[in-house]
Amino acid sequence: IGTAHWTSNDGSTDDFGFSAFAGGNRESDGDFTEIRREGFWWSSNEASAASSRSFWMNWYSFYAKVVNYGKKNGQSIRCIKD
Repeated sequence: IGTAHWTSNDGSTDDFGFSAFAGGNRESDGDFTEIRREGFWWSSNEASAASSRSFWMNWYSFYAKVVNYGKKNGQSIRCIKD
């Protein structure tokens, strides 16, 4: 945790042991954006034929959101053991 992987730390913690790294995303045109500012992680839930549900965090909010994101874009993955 800290500014090595995020633009700003602002007192954030890793209370749940997730160690989220702000890997940004790959846009459908191939450009990489938001590295060290936002983190996106695919879920296994499809929102539509063109999009899937994703988990999203950024450096300026104190919460995570579930968002729909186009399947032509690229995001990080996180393997979670049941």
